[in-house]
Amino acid sequence: MSLPVNRAARTLISSGVVAVCLGMSCQVASAQGVLSPRLLGDPPEDDLPVRVTAPPRADSFRAVDTGAVPSARDGARSPAQADVGSQVYTEPLVIDAPPVTLREVEVSTPPQSDPVPAAPQAVSIYDTLSPQLMDYVPTAIQYVLEVEPGVQWQSNPFRFSDAEAAQRESDIIRQLSLRAGVVVPLGSDRTRLELSGVRTESRYSTFKQLDNAANHLEAALRWQAGDLFVGSVATTSDDSLYRYLNRTAPSRDMVHTDTQSADVGLRITDDLTLPILRVSNETTRHDFGLNRMRFNQDLDRVQVAGRYTGWRQSAISAGLSKADGNFLDRTDELAALVGRRYRDTEAFLDWTWDYSMRTTLAGRVSYLQRRYPGLVGRDSNLPTAFVRMGWEYSAKTRFDAIVWRLPYPNSEDPTILYTTSTGGQVSAAWKASEKLWASATLAAERVGNTRFTGSTSEEDSQVYRAGVRVEWELTRGAVLALDAWRDRTIAPAALDSFSNNVVRLNLLLTTDNGLGRPQRLLWHPECLAPRSIQTSSCQTQ
Repeated sequence: MSLPVNRAARTLISSGVVAVCLGMSCQVASAQGVLSPRLLGDPPEDDLPVRVTAPPRADSFRAVDTGAVPSARDGARSPAQADVGSQVYTEPLVIDAPPVTLREVEVSTPPQSDPVPAAPQAVSIYDTLSPQLMDYVPTAIQYVLEVEPGVQWQSNPFRFSDAEAAQRESDIIRQLSLRAGVVVPLGSDRTRLELSGVRTESRYSTFKQLDNAANHLEAALRWQAGDLFVGSVATTSDDSLYRYLNRTAPSRDMVHTDTQSADVGLRITDDLTLPILRVSNETTRHDFGLNRMRFNQDLDRVQVAGRYTGWRQSAISAGLSKADGNFLDRTDELAALVGRRYRDTEAFLDWTWDYSMRTTLAGRVSYLQRRYPGLVGRDSNLPTAFVRMGWEYSAKTRFDAIVWRLPYPNSEDPTILYTTSTGGQVSAAWKASEKLWASATLAAERVGNTRFTGSTSEEDSQVYRAGVRVEWELTRGAVLALDAWRDRTIAPAALDSFSNNVVRLNLLLTTDNGLGRPQRLLWHPECLAPRSIQTSSCQTQ
């Protein structure tokens, strides 16, 4: 029997069997009030033919959809509304529904039939192991693997200045990146091992001496002991190509950075951890001889802080840190001019604020005191700030803005005590369709250098970056990306001004077990601010 059903309120009744359909969900009930839900889907028109069968038993009922299948507009569904065709539902559900107007209809009662068998349940690989083996196999291991071959063109890979225009030469670079991340729970999710690694091989067509293999490895043990103590032990190793290639031309320089850290915190409540004690050691080593003497450095840091977590991802932390830096390979002559050691004392405030489901504000402000033992009149007090806002305008459009003022040790010119970067960046991302994603980024930055003889405003440089990116999802786990960007540095001296244009085509292949967390562990250098492009991978960092 078929009959028209109104989308606003659809009702069938006969001999103690009632089917009530409101919106997108249809229920069939007995006189006792036990209901069994069935999703009808999104009908193409206002009326949808439905057949209701009354089985002989009064405690088991089903509704069969003979119309359209559910559409993507149905959104998230409860377990009782899973899309399983004409699956029979046996989970009881009691609904206190408001009164509805009943229509008189005809209901056919077929002869007794055998019950429809339930759908087979998915079997995990862990179900096939013996109980003895299960004691040694960690469950819920999460992993992600990425392979990214690509090719890029650069107009000025050596970053030759405007005064060295005759030496400029473009180059084509072939790259292959391999990334992997895994999260292994150890007894529980609160104690887990996190591992990630990236290896990128670059091969230059013209400047063969720039061929390199960059590596970035991270390992961290996150642990919690009872309800009181929480902490971690982590190590990071990074090998990358030295940025200021014009300083080493025609040779190259590889920079090796290793960091070890450990922290422990006392959980006063589920939301408040105080204090958190953290210690770390960082070593930086250069391959190029002159840079090795100038910039090889050891940095030790001790930090005490507290942290409070709130709604969703909102959190705030504050603390005090002390650092001791040592340029251990500087000669006595160079150390007499620019120093060999420095000491930092920093009071800081970090926060992440989920203002709403669509708006997030995060940042860090601090006051840094830097002291140079052995140098007269060079001590500095440096306020720092880094603030970022993300706004999801709609399901398809997102805007991000960043402002910063950051001092950092200069690794380009040994006569510079430190460099201060002040700038801002805006970016927009647009998901045009299920397959197409695009972004645009614009950044402006003022770079000021403080030399051992004093700082002069004439030395400030202006840096501009602009880039666009388009990603096309060929299929699940395969994304083709095309991006282009331009860097331009304008300095008072022509020897310090340069520009570089880049066009890149990549194919990103990804496989994972769909749990998402390891994706956030993968290191993408293009996601570090300030950056020239915005990728979809940056939105998971």
